[in-house]
Amino acid sequence: MPLPTIAFSSWAFPGEPVDRGIDHALRHGFRALEIALLDPALFDGLLPSDDQARAVAARTADLRLSVHAPIDQICLADPDPEIRAASADCLRRTIAAAHHMGARVVVFHLIRGTRDELPLSADESGRAFAADLIRPLGEEAAAAGVTLAVENIGISSRAADRDYTGLCDLVDTIGLDNVGIALDIGHAHVHDHNGGGLAAAAGLFGSRVCHYHVHDNDGTADQHLRVGGGTVDYAPLLDRWQTDFSGILAMEIFPFVETDLKEAISASQSALTELLTGPVGRPTVG
Repeated sequence: MPLPTIAFSSWAFPGEPVDRGIDHALRHGFRALEIALLDPALFDGLLPSDDQARAVAARTADLRLSVHAPIDQICLADPDPEIRAASADCLRRTIAAAHHMGARVVVFHLIRGTRDELPLSADESGRAFAADLIRPLGEEAAAAGVTLAVENIGISSRAADRDYTGLCDLVDTIGLDNVGIALDIGHAHVHDHNGGGLAAAAGLFGSRVCHYHVHDNDGTADQHLRVGGGTVDYAPLLDRWQTDFSGILAMEIFPFVETDLKEAISASQSALTELLTGPVGRPTVG
């Protein structure tokens, strides 16, 4: 089986149009790119028009694409039915945009709109709300050739997956081949699921994982550092990456702590390539 394809997120270039990330990918030997619909500067708005999406497809014919859906606009686990309805519409439009761009994966968060601290029982009801919406959206996405990947969060009061077991249950309940989990390595490292950290999360999620977000941190906060720049131990992931996963590893190296984003992306690409092709161990920090 071929190795995974390394990508980076367009949000490494905040405030820049989508062409900035595409240019960087094409010039620096990347074979994939994640277009993060988190910055209105990408398309003069969070979602591209059909013409803008098709222009992206024309420029990225040689790249594998994934799309990160908007965050605050998609709150499928919210108790307010009007918020959920608007969220489902936004995700539906994101799926259509991904289809026009030629992207095969759409990543989204399982969150509520409220920032109030809610009991864990609210997570269960929120996931039930979300499942009722994700199932038909998953069927629509399948018809468009798109996989939906629910990203683990766990570390936010807005998240409806503070117990990662619930995220597995959500995916299993939906029961569609094209609905899986996007394993965010940095989130799992901070969340420290049941004291087992990333290794426990990866083991729990298992084959439900259809996409990865790769970034590092020191275990205290979601810092989005370069690969090898924190304390993440990638060893629990390497067997699958090297033998049983041919999807996308999207590096989310963001300007929270990193200052030279281009250098950090290059160093992360080298470190991740070393992990994929070398023995198990910590990567060399560039």
